[in-house]
Amino acid sequence: MAWQGFGVIDGVSLPSLGFDDRQTVRHWLDGDQLAENGDERADWRLQFRGKEWLAFTASHPESMTLDDGTSLLGWSGVGVELSIGVAIGVGSAGGSVVRSFEPVIRPESYRYLELEVRSVGADDLGFGIGIGAKNWLLATGDDGIWVTRRIDLCRPGNGAMDWDEKESRYPLDELGEVVDSDYWGVSRIENLSFVHLEEDAVYEIRAIRLIRDGEAKMSFLPAFRRWGNRVEGERQEVKPLFWSEVDGRIADAWGKSRLGGNYGWRSISEAIIDLPELGWVVNPGLAIGDGYHSNLREAELLWGGGVRRDGLVGVDLVGSVGLSVFAAALWDEVMVYPGAGNVWSDDGEFGVRTRLDTGKILRGQAWGLALDDSGSLSGALAELFGGTTLWGSGSSDSRGFYFTGLPGGQETRSAAVRVGGWESPEFSVVTRMRHRRALRDQASSGGVSFDWHPAGLAVRASLGSLGIRISVKGNGIASPYATRTVGFSAASLAIRWDLGRKLRLVLVTEEEGQIKERYSDDLGETWSMATTLAVGNVRYPGLFIHPDGRRFVYWIEDGNVNGVIRDRSGAVLSNVSSARSGVGDDGLAVGGLDQMGGRFVLELVTVESDLVVSSLSTDGVTFS
Repeated sequence: MAWQGFGVIDGVSLPSLGFDDRQTVRHWLDGDQLAENGDERADWRLQFRGKEWLAFTASHPESMTLDDGTSLLGWSGVGVELSIGVAIGVGSAGGSVVRSFEPVIRPESYRYLELEVRSVGADDLGFGIGIGAKNWLLATGDDGIWVTRRIDLCRPGNGAMDWDEKESRYPLDELGEVVDSDYWGVSRIENLSFVHLEEDAVYEIRAIRLIRDGEAKMSFLPAFRRWGNRVEGERQEVKPLFWSEVDGRIADAWGKSRLGGNYGWRSISEAIIDLPELGWVVNPGLAIGDGYHSNLREAELLWGGGVRRDGLVGVDLVGSVGLSVFAAALWDEVMVYPGAGNVWSDDGEFGVRTRLDTGKILRGQAWGLALDDSGSLSGALAELFGGTTLWGSGSSDSRGFYFTGLPGGQETRSAAVRVGGWESPEFSVVTRMRHRRALRDQASSGGVSFDWHPAGLAVRASLGSLGIRISVKGNGIASPYATRTVGFSAASLAIRWDLGRKLRLVLVTEEEGQIKERYSDDLGETWSMATTLAVGNVRYPGLFIHPDGRRFVYWIEDGNVNGVIRDRSGAVLSNVSSARSGVGDDGLAVGGLDQMGGRFVLELVTVESDLVVSSLSTDGVTFS
C-alpha cells in the first residue's frame, strides 16, 4: 500500500511550498498514526526517491525448444524401437521412453510444456508423461494427425494437496536445488519420461517445448519482515527481492541476507545474476557515472524500493521484450537550497517550488492459483481475510491466477485466503510481502462429479429434479458446456472418462439401495443398460479408471468401504470387503496415480470420526 507523505522536521509539520532557507530535511511517518490505522508502529522510515538510472533491461522468451525430433541424442527406451522423427514403436509387452537432458533444463519461469505428437495406425492412443515424482495423462488424436498436447506444470495429475502454501523457492535443498511442492511448478527437468505406452502401437513426437501464454511480469518488493534459510541446513538467511510471474507461475531471487549478526544487501550486479536462472535474458544498463548511481549499489534501489518518482507507485513491471528496470538512489535526509526546484529531475532545472518525492509500501497481499481437476478456475473470487475483516479481493483470470488488491492485510497471525467455498489454513501476514496460496478443488463423488479427458474435453454430472444432468464441453478455453438430462435419476454418482476407449464415459450411481454402472460412447446422449454392482445399504459410489482399463468402484455400506475391481471387458478381478471401517456416511473420493518404476498407487479419501482420512493401496484391495 502506498502512502502520501507528510513533511516533518523535528516533529513540526512543514508547509507545502518549500523552504526559505537552507535546510536539512528528513521525512518519516508518525508511529502513532500508523498504529491508529492498524499498521506497525515501528515502520516509520520514509526515504526520499533520488535520481534514477537504467539498471538493466530484461526479456522473457516466448518459448524454449527442448527437442525438435531431428536426433535421437538423449533418447532411450525399454520395450520399444526408436528412430529419428522421433518414432516410437512399442512392442507387444508395452514399453516406456525417457528423454534425458544434459545440462538439465530449468523451467522456473514457464508454466506449460507442449509436445507435438501423433499415433500411426490407431486413434486416441493414451500415454503418460513423468517429470520427477509428478505425472500427467494424455492421448494422441486421430490416426496420423499431428496434435499439440499441453501439460500444466503447476497442476500435475497426481497433485494431492488442497492448499499449496509454498511462498518462495527458498530454502533450496542441500544440493542447491529448488524443492517443488505440488502446485509450485517444475524447476528442474533432468529426465522426461513417456509411460503407459500401449502395446503394439506407434507414436511419433516431432517437438517438445516450454511455452509462455501471456506477458511476463517482474516484481520488486522491498525487504519485508520474514527471513528464511537460503539452503536447508545452512545458517545464512535471506529475504527475496525479485519476483518473476509468468502465466501465474511464480519464482523469486533474494536480495538481502544475514548470517549471525551480520546483515547485507547484494549489489544490483550480484542480484541480477539469478535472473537468467529464472528464465530472463538480462542486459545490464549504464550507470550515470558517479559512485551514488551504479549497479554496484545495493539491490534495494531497484524500482525505487517499490515506489518511483513522479507518482509511479507500485512494484510490477509487465512486458516480455526489452523490459526497462530502473534503480533510484534512496536518501534518509537531504540538504535543500533556496530555488532547488525538482531536485532529481532528469533535466535538472531549478525552480521556486522545491520538490522531494517520498513513498512507502505497507501491508501484505495474497496471490496464487485457483485450480480444479479440469484446469484453471477462471472468474473465481479470491479474498484475503484477517479474522472476519476483508482486506482485499480479486478474481482469478483465465490461467487461474489471482491477486488480492488494496487496502491489503495488516500484520496478524490469523489471516486466511478464501477461494469460492474453500478456505486456506491460517497464516501470519507480513508487511510488504505477497503471500502465495494455490488451491486445487479436488473432484469428489456425491451430488456432483467431474472429470477431464487428456484431449481437453471435460464432463460433469449432477443431480437434478428431472434426472441426472450430463454436461460436456470441448477443448477450447472458452468452450461452453452442452447439457442434457438423461432418463434416470440417482441419490449420488461419479463419472469418469475411460481412457482406454475413444471418448467413452462411465457413470456409476446410487439408485434405491443399488450401485449401478452404465457407459456412453456418444458423449452422454445415449447410455447402455445398467449393470448392478451391489445391493443393500450401499451409498456414495466412487470411481477410478486406470489407463489400462481396470475400473475401481467403491461405496459405503454399513460403515465400511466395499467395492469391486473389474477389467475393461467387465470381468470381475477382485471383490473388496472392508477396505476401511468406521467410515462416516459423508461420501468418499478415490483417485489413482502411476509412479516412476511402474508402481501404481490408489488413494481413498473418507470421513472417520469427523476427520478426513486418506488411505493408500497398491492393489486396490488392501489400504493403509
